Amino acid sequence: MDDPVRPRELSRELHAIWTRHLPGTVASIDCIGDAGRAILFGELDDAKRAAAVECAHQLVGVSAAYGCRELAQLARDAERLLTGDVATGNGRLLVALANRMNAALDLG
Repeated sequence: MDDPVRPRELSRELHAIWTRHLPGTVASIDCIGDAGRAILFGELDDAKRAAAVECAHQLVGVSAAYGCRELAQLARDAERLLTGDVATGNGRLLVALANRMNAALDLG
């Protein structure tokens, strides 16, 4: 029988996985922010919108899996905005959400 995984070892493994996926997480947040700016400039096309919806959806799952509740909720809010009627106000909200997601990552 395999040895049970000790909590400290599991924590190190999860941290290593999270770190490995961090660039993709940051890119997803950037995609959402870019969609918000595209809305503000009247430049959000279907492809950009679909990409941002997918990024937000993936962020919800990844964040929840790692216990990042705040990031998951912010991504859920972004996904909801992106799948609704796109108005200029939503662009500002998406940019603000992306900024809050970056802050939730606490990379600084």
